[in-house]
Amino acid sequence: MDMIPDPWGDPAPHIPKKKNILDSRIFNIIFAITWVIAVSFFIISVWSMFSPAFSSKFSEPVPIYFFILLLPVVLPNVPVISLITVMVILYSLFFMAMLFLNPHNEGDRVIDKPFGYFAAMGTLGFLLTIVITLIENFFGVGIGGTSIQRSIQQHPYLSYASLIYAPFAEELGFRIIPLGILSVIIAKRRNLNRISILLSMVIPGVIKKKHGIKFGKADYILITITSMLFGYAHIFFGAWDWGKFVTAALVGVILAFGFLKFGLYVDIPIHWMFNGFLEVQILNPNIVVPIVIAFIWIFVSGISAIILLILIFIKQKGKISENPPVTGFSG
Repeated sequence: MDMIPDPWGDPAPHIPKKKNILDSRIFNIIFAITWVIAVSFFIISVWSMFSPAFSSKFSEPVPIYFFILLLPVVLPNVPVISLITVMVILYSLFFMAMLFLNPHNEGDRVIDKPFGYFAAMGTLGFLLTIVITLIENFFGVGIGGTSIQRSIQQHPYLSYASLIYAPFAEELGFRIIPLGILSVIIAKRRNLNRISILLSMVIPGVIKKKHGIKFGKADYILITITSMLFGYAHIFFGAWDWGKFVTAALVGVILAFGFLKFGLYVDIPIHWMFNGFLEVQILNPNIVVPIVIAFIWIFVSGISAIILLILIFIKQKGKISENPPVTGFSG
Protein backbone atom coordinates (compact mmCIF):
# COMPACT_ATOMS: atom_id res chain seq x y z
CA MET A 1 0.00 0.00 0.00
CA ASP A 2 1.39 3.39 -1.01
CA MET A 3 2.06 5.83 1.77
CA ILE A 4 0.22 9.18 1.59
CA PRO A 5 2.47 12.07 2.70
CA ASP A 6 1.25 13.73 5.90
CA PRO A 7 1.17 17.51 5.29
CA TRP A 8 1.53 18.12 9.04
CA GLY A 9 4.26 15.61 9.63
CA ASP A 10 7.84 15.37 8.47
CA PRO A 11 8.69 17.24 5.30
CA ALA A 12 8.85 15.29 2.08
CA PRO A 13 12.25 13.81 1.25
CA HIS A 14 14.50 16.12 -0.75
CA ILE A 15 14.29 15.50 -4.47
CA PRO A 16 17.47 16.54 -6.24
CA LYS A 17 16.93 19.17 -8.91
CA LYS A 18 17.54 18.17 -12.48
CA LYS A 19 20.98 19.23 -13.63
CA ASN A 20 20.81 22.33 -15.80
CA ILE A 21 23.29 22.30 -18.65
CA LEU A 22 23.68 26.08 -18.29
CA ASP A 23 25.17 25.44 -14.85
CA SER A 24 27.59 22.88 -16.26
CA ARG A 25 31.16 23.26 -15.11
CA ILE A 26 32.39 22.73 -18.66
CA PHE A 27 31.56 26.30 -19.68
CA ASN A 28 33.20 27.69 -16.55
CA ILE A 29 36.33 25.64 -17.24
CA ILE A 30 36.52 26.61 -20.93
CA PHE A 31 36.14 30.34 -20.27
CA ALA A 32 38.45 30.21 -17.25
CA ILE A 33 41.14 28.70 -19.50
CA THR A 34 40.48 31.45 -22.05
CA TRP A 35 40.92 34.09 -19.33
CA VAL A 36 44.19 32.49 -18.17
CA ILE A 37 45.52 32.37 -21.75
CA ALA A 38 44.65 36.04 -22.26
CA VAL A 39 46.38 37.04 -19.02
CA SER A 40 49.40 34.93 -20.00
CA PHE A 41 49.68 36.76 -23.32
CA PHE A 42 49.31 40.06 -21.50
CA ILE A 43 52.28 39.11 -19.30
CA ILE A 44 54.27 38.13 -22.40
CA SER A 45 53.44 41.47 -24.00
CA VAL A 46 54.61 43.34 -20.88
CA TRP A 47 57.87 41.38 -20.83
CA SER A 48 58.35 42.09 -24.56
CA MET A 49 57.61 45.83 -24.29
CA PHE A 50 60.09 46.33 -21.45
CA SER A 51 62.73 44.18 -23.13
CA PRO A 52 66.22 45.76 -23.33
CA ALA A 53 66.03 45.19 -27.10
CA PHE A 54 63.65 48.16 -27.32
CA SER A 55 65.28 50.42 -24.72
CA SER A 56 66.29 52.88 -27.43
CA LYS A 57 62.59 53.45 -28.18
CA PHE A 58 61.56 54.26 -24.61
CA SER A 59 62.10 57.99 -24.97
CA GLU A 60 60.17 58.28 -28.26
CA PRO A 61 57.42 60.95 -27.94
CA VAL A 62 53.86 59.84 -28.63
CA PRO A 63 50.60 61.83 -28.46
CA ILE A 64 47.91 61.16 -25.91
CA TYR A 65 44.58 61.22 -27.71
CA PHE A 66 41.01 60.12 -27.15
CA PHE A 67 37.65 60.46 -28.84
CA ILE A 68 34.30 61.96 -28.00
CA LEU A 69 32.36 59.90 -30.52
CA LEU A 70 33.72 61.10 -33.91
CA LEU A 71 35.58 64.07 -32.41
CA PRO A 72 39.29 63.34 -31.75
CA VAL A 73 41.01 65.16 -28.90
CA VAL A 74 44.83 65.30 -28.99
CA LEU A 75 46.91 66.20 -25.93
CA PRO A 76 50.68 66.95 -25.62
CA ASN A 77 53.23 64.23 -26.33
CA VAL A 78 54.72 62.03 -23.61
CA PRO A 79 57.56 59.46 -23.70
CA VAL A 80 56.23 56.13 -24.88
CA ILE A 81 57.62 54.35 -21.80
CA SER A 82 55.46 56.56 -19.56
CA LEU A 83 52.34 55.75 -21.53
CA ILE A 84 53.11 52.03 -21.56
CA THR A 85 53.76 51.96 -17.81
CA VAL A 86 50.39 53.56 -17.04
CA MET A 87 48.61 51.18 -19.43
CA VAL A 88 50.25 48.10 -17.92
CA ILE A 89 49.16 49.18 -14.43
CA LEU A 90 45.59 49.82 -15.58
CA TYR A 91 45.29 46.57 -17.55
CA SER A 92 46.60 44.66 -14.51
CA LEU A 93 43.97 46.29 -12.29
CA PHE A 94 41.25 45.51 -14.84
CA PHE A 95 42.14 41.80 -14.99
CA MET A 96 42.12 41.59 -11.18
CA ALA A 97 38.81 43.47 -11.04
CA MET A 98 37.20 40.83 -13.25
CA LEU A 99 37.71 38.32 -10.46
CA PHE A 100 36.95 40.44 -7.42
CA LEU A 101 34.96 43.59 -8.25
CA ASN A 102 31.58 42.26 -9.36
CA PRO A 103 29.88 40.09 -6.71
CA HIS A 104 28.97 36.64 -7.98
CA ASN A 105 25.55 35.51 -6.84
CA GLU A 106 24.80 31.83 -6.50
CA GLY A 107 23.20 30.65 -9.71
CA ASP A 108 24.86 33.26 -11.91
CA ARG A 109 25.57 31.95 -15.39
CA VAL A 110 29.21 32.11 -16.36
CA ILE A 111 28.38 34.80 -18.93
CA ASP A 112 27.02 36.94 -16.07
CA LYS A 113 30.43 36.92 -14.41
CA PRO A 114 33.02 39.49 -15.58
CA PHE A 115 35.71 36.98 -16.52
CA GLY A 116 33.11 34.79 -18.24
CA TYR A 117 31.72 37.64 -20.33
CA PHE A 118 35.25 38.74 -21.22
CA ALA A 119 36.24 35.25 -22.36
CA ALA A 120 32.98 34.18 -24.01
CA MET A 121 32.00 37.38 -25.80
CA GLY A 122 35.57 38.37 -26.60
CA THR A 123 36.32 35.10 -28.38
CA LEU A 124 32.84 35.04 -29.94
CA GLY A 125 33.49 38.48 -31.44
CA PHE A 126 36.94 37.33 -32.54
CA LEU A 127 35.48 34.25 -34.24
CA LEU A 128 32.65 36.17 -35.94
CA THR A 129 35.10 38.82 -37.14
CA ILE A 130 37.23 36.16 -38.85
CA VAL A 131 34.22 34.42 -40.41
CA ILE A 132 32.62 37.66 -41.67
CA THR A 133 35.95 38.89 -43.06
CA LEU A 134 36.45 35.62 -44.96
CA ILE A 135 32.93 35.89 -46.40
CA GLU A 136 33.54 39.50 -47.42
CA ASN A 137 36.84 38.56 -49.07
CA PHE A 138 35.08 35.76 -50.95
CA PHE A 139 32.63 38.28 -52.41
CA GLY A 140 35.38 40.79 -53.15
CA VAL A 141 34.56 43.22 -50.33
CA GLY A 142 37.81 44.70 -49.05
CA ILE A 143 38.43 45.78 -45.47
CA GLY A 144 41.57 47.86 -46.08
CA GLY A 145 44.08 48.38 -43.29
CA THR A 146 47.17 48.37 -45.53
CA SER A 147 48.41 51.65 -44.00
CA ILE A 148 48.30 50.04 -40.56
CA GLN A 149 50.24 47.01 -41.75
CA ARG A 150 52.82 49.28 -43.36
CA SER A 151 53.21 51.22 -40.13
CA ILE A 152 53.68 47.99 -38.15
CA GLN A 153 56.47 46.87 -40.49
CA GLN A 154 58.25 50.22 -40.28
CA HIS A 155 57.73 50.99 -36.57
CA PRO A 156 56.84 47.74 -34.75
CA TYR A 157 57.37 49.01 -31.20
CA LEU A 158 55.42 52.25 -31.55
CA SER A 159 52.74 50.45 -33.56
CA TYR A 160 52.21 47.85 -30.84
CA ALA A 161 52.10 50.58 -28.19
CA SER A 162 49.43 52.31 -30.30
CA LEU A 163 47.45 49.08 -30.65
CA ILE A 164 47.21 48.53 -26.90
CA TYR A 165 46.55 52.22 -26.20
CA ALA A 166 43.69 52.43 -28.73
CA PRO A 167 41.23 50.55 -26.44
CA PHE A 168 41.56 53.34 -23.86
CA ALA A 169 41.14 56.15 -26.39
CA GLU A 170 38.27 54.53 -28.29
CA GLU A 171 36.36 53.10 -25.33
CA LEU A 172 36.46 56.50 -23.64
CA GLY A 173 34.82 58.16 -26.63
CA PHE A 174 32.45 55.50 -27.92
CA ARG A 175 31.36 53.76 -24.70
CA ILE A 176 32.46 55.35 -21.42
CA ILE A 177 31.41 58.96 -22.14
CA PRO A 178 28.05 58.45 -23.95
CA LEU A 179 26.90 55.29 -22.15
CA GLY A 180 28.37 56.49 -18.86
CA ILE A 181 26.40 59.74 -19.07
CA LEU A 182 23.23 57.74 -19.72
CA SER A 183 23.98 55.56 -16.69
CA VAL A 184 24.51 58.64 -14.52
CA ILE A 185 21.15 60.06 -15.67
CA ILE A 186 19.40 56.78 -14.84
CA ALA A 187 21.13 56.65 -11.44
CA LYS A 188 20.02 60.21 -10.65
CA ARG A 189 16.43 59.43 -11.66
CA ARG A 190 16.54 56.45 -9.27
CA ASN A 191 17.68 58.84 -6.51
CA LEU A 192 20.83 56.85 -5.78
CA ASN A 193 23.44 58.32 -3.46
CA ARG A 194 26.17 60.59 -4.83
CA ILE A 195 28.90 57.95 -4.82
CA SER A 196 26.73 55.50 -6.77
CA ILE A 197 25.90 58.21 -9.30
CA LEU A 198 29.60 58.98 -9.83
CA LEU A 199 30.53 55.29 -10.08
CA SER A 200 27.79 54.80 -12.68
CA MET A 201 30.06 56.63 -15.11
CA VAL A 202 32.77 53.94 -15.02
CA ILE A 203 31.24 50.77 -13.54
CA PRO A 204 27.54 51.06 -14.42
CA GLY A 205 26.99 47.30 -14.33
CA VAL A 206 28.12 47.00 -10.72
CA ILE A 207 25.74 49.79 -9.70
CA LYS A 208 22.88 48.38 -11.78
CA LYS A 209 23.28 44.94 -10.18
CA LYS A 210 23.50 46.39 -6.66
CA HIS A 211 20.29 48.40 -7.06
CA GLY A 212 18.38 45.97 -9.30
CA ILE A 213 18.32 48.25 -12.35
CA LYS A 214 17.52 46.43 -15.60
CA PHE A 215 18.42 47.36 -19.16
CA GLY A 216 15.89 49.71 -20.73
CA LYS A 217 15.00 51.08 -24.16
CA ALA A 218 17.43 53.99 -23.80
CA ASP A 219 20.30 51.53 -23.20
CA TYR A 220 19.50 49.52 -26.32
CA ILE A 221 19.05 52.62 -28.48
CA LEU A 222 22.36 54.12 -27.39
CA ILE A 223 24.14 50.77 -27.78
CA THR A 224 22.93 50.69 -31.39
CA ILE A 225 23.89 54.31 -32.14
CA THR A 226 27.36 54.15 -30.57
CA SER A 227 28.11 50.81 -32.25
CA MET A 228 27.12 52.15 -35.67
CA LEU A 229 29.25 55.26 -35.12
CA PHE A 230 32.13 53.06 -33.95
CA GLY A 231 31.90 51.04 -37.16
CA TYR A 232 31.72 54.20 -39.27
CA ALA A 233 34.70 55.75 -37.45
CA HIS A 234 36.98 53.06 -38.89
CA ILE A 235 36.11 54.31 -42.38
CA PHE A 236 35.71 58.00 -41.50
CA PHE A 237 39.34 58.33 -40.36
CA GLY A 238 40.64 56.62 -43.50
CA ALA A 239 42.37 53.55 -42.05
CA TRP A 240 39.85 50.95 -43.29
CA ASP A 241 37.42 50.29 -46.15
CA TRP A 242 33.67 49.72 -45.84
CA GLY A 243 34.15 45.99 -45.35
CA LYS A 244 35.37 46.80 -41.85
CA PHE A 245 32.11 48.50 -40.88
CA VAL A 246 30.13 45.31 -40.16
CA THR A 247 32.75 43.66 -37.95
CA ALA A 248 33.63 46.88 -36.11
CA ALA A 249 29.95 47.64 -35.41
CA LEU A 250 29.37 44.07 -34.24
CA VAL A 251 32.34 44.28 -31.87
CA GLY A 252 30.99 47.66 -30.75
CA VAL A 253 27.79 45.96 -29.58
CA ILE A 254 29.78 43.41 -27.56
CA LEU A 255 31.88 46.17 -26.01
CA ALA A 256 28.84 48.32 -25.21
CA PHE A 257 27.04 45.47 -23.46
CA GLY A 258 30.25 44.65 -21.60
CA PHE A 259 30.51 48.22 -20.35
CA LEU A 260 26.87 48.53 -19.29
CA LYS A 261 26.75 45.03 -17.83
CA PHE A 262 29.97 45.49 -15.84
CA GLY A 263 32.19 48.51 -16.50
CA LEU A 264 35.36 49.78 -18.13
CA TYR A 265 37.33 46.96 -16.49
CA VAL A 266 35.67 44.51 -18.90
CA ASP A 267 35.12 46.39 -22.18
CA ILE A 268 38.66 47.87 -22.39
CA PRO A 269 40.33 44.42 -21.97
CA ILE A 270 37.93 42.92 -24.53
CA HIS A 271 38.99 45.65 -26.95
CA TRP A 272 42.59 44.74 -26.14
CA MET A 273 41.84 41.16 -27.22
CA PHE A 274 41.16 42.41 -30.75
CA ASN A 275 44.16 44.76 -30.85
CA GLY A 276 47.01 43.29 -28.85
CA PHE A 277 46.19 39.73 -27.76
CA LEU A 278 47.85 37.83 -30.61
CA GLU A 279 49.64 40.81 -32.14
CA VAL A 280 52.42 40.49 -29.56
CA GLN A 281 54.32 38.60 -32.27
CA ILE A 282 55.10 42.07 -33.66
CA LEU A 283 57.59 42.42 -30.80
CA ASN A 284 58.33 38.76 -30.11
CA PRO A 285 58.44 36.58 -33.25
CA ASN A 286 59.66 33.60 -31.17
CA ILE A 287 56.21 32.82 -29.75
CA VAL A 288 54.67 31.52 -32.96
CA VAL A 289 53.74 28.13 -31.45
CA PRO A 290 51.91 29.63 -28.41
CA ILE A 291 50.09 31.99 -30.76
CA VAL A 292 48.90 29.09 -32.94
CA ILE A 293 47.69 27.21 -29.86
CA ALA A 294 45.91 30.31 -28.55
CA PHE A 295 44.35 30.90 -31.98
CA ILE A 296 42.95 27.36 -31.99
CA TRP A 297 41.63 27.82 -28.46
CA ILE A 298 39.89 31.04 -29.50
CA PHE A 299 37.82 28.94 -31.90
CA VAL A 300 37.02 26.41 -29.14
CA SER A 301 35.98 29.20 -26.76
CA GLY A 302 34.05 31.10 -29.45
CA ILE A 303 32.09 28.02 -30.52
CA SER A 304 31.38 27.25 -26.85
CA ALA A 305 30.03 30.79 -26.47
CA ILE A 306 27.71 30.25 -29.44
CA ILE A 307 26.42 26.99 -27.91
CA LEU A 308 25.91 28.70 -24.55
CA LEU A 309 23.95 31.59 -26.12
CA ILE A 310 21.75 29.14 -28.05
CA LEU A 311 21.01 27.22 -24.85
CA ILE A 312 20.19 30.45 -23.01
CA PHE A 313 17.86 31.50 -25.85
CA ILE A 314 16.07 28.13 -25.79
CA LYS A 315 15.67 28.31 -22.01
CA GLN A 316 14.34 31.87 -22.12
CA LYS A 317 11.93 30.97 -24.91
CA GLY A 318 10.71 28.02 -22.86
CA LYS A 319 10.06 30.27 -19.87
CA ILE A 320 8.00 32.64 -22.03
CA SER A 321 5.96 29.70 -23.39
CA GLU A 322 5.30 28.39 -19.87
CA ASN A 323 4.36 31.85 -18.59
CA PRO A 324 2.58 33.70 -21.41
CA PRO A 325 2.10 37.44 -20.91
CA VAL A 326 -1.16 38.41 -19.21
CA THR A 327 -3.45 40.60 -21.30
CA GLY A 328 -6.51 42.64 -20.46
CA PHE A 329 -8.84 40.18 -22.19
CA SER A 330 -10.25 36.98 -20.76
CA GLY A 331 -11.42 34.02 -22.68
